[in-house]
Order: sequence, then structure tokens, then C-alpha cells
Amino acid sequence: MKFTLTFLLLFITFNVVSQDITLSEQYENDKFIVNYPKGWRVYTESASHVLVLYPPSLGDEYETSVNFFLMEEEKEITDFEAYLRQARGMFEIRADVNTSNILDSKNGKCIRFDFTMDFYGTKLTGIQYRYINKALVYSLSFSGEEKSYLFYKNVAEEVMKSFRFK
Repeated sequence: MKFTLTFLLLFITFNVVSQDITLSEQYENDKFIVNYPKGWRVYTESASHVLVLYPPSLGDEYETSVNFFLMEEEKEITDFEAYLRQARGMFEIRADVNTSNILDSKNGKCIRFDFTMDFYGTKLTGIQYRYINKALVYSLSFSGEEKSYLFYKNVAEEVMKSFRFK
């Protein structure tokens, strides 16, 4: 009983200390600003991503991250419902995506999805925010193996919610 109580106390302490959601660091470019926790690695040298933020590793095979993609539409998005249907359809036709759900959409400016996918044999769980500004759509996705996803999900969502256009 004493061992169980000690283990439980250590587990709770570890989770409370490790889940500090203070977004003390900031990344800024000419289009947007986003905040993230101290200790996260910033990567901007990718052809397919505008920005990638990596939390400290929990030892999973897949490296958990928040990815920022820029999608430029041909014209300004004025019909939000049509864009929502199109975005949902894109998830449905991807062979690597197993499930996807629209969690909510706000004021024609942000859509939030959750999804599961098979990434080269690794099962990933994720959440995606799409921020819309005229013809620009920034897709912010957080995904990871179950342990890392559950551990970092709340912090990653706060990072994605801190996104704002300039």
C-alpha cells in the first residue's frame, strides 16, 4: 500500500510539473505569430512546412511535433461552409487517414479536426487547426504516438490556439 501511494504521488507530481502550459517563447515571421513553451525545438528549414515545433521527446519512434503548413487557395474563401465540406472531403480520400471528425468551426476563421492515421506502419493520433485569412489557410497539425499525443495534447492545443495573423 505504501509503495502504491508513493508511486501515485510521484505520478501526479510528474504530470503536474511536466504539463506547464506557459508559452514563454514566440516565433514570428511576416505573416503570423505563435507562442510555444521553453524547451521546444524550432525548425524552419523545410520545403513542405513553414514551421515545425518539437516538444522534448518521450522516446517514441515517431517524433511528435506541431507542423505549420501554408495552403494558398486560388481566391479568397468567402463560402466557409463550402470550404468546410472540401476540407472534410480531403481527409476522407487520404488512404493514410483512418478517422477524422470536425470538432468545431468558429466564425468562418478556424476549423478544428481530430484524426487517426497510419504513418508508414506507426499509428498516430492528431488534432488539426486550420486558420483562414482571405485566400491563405494555415494548417497547424499536432500528431504523435498515443503516449506522446496524450502527454502533450493540452500544451500543443494551447500552442495552436496562440496562432494569430499579423
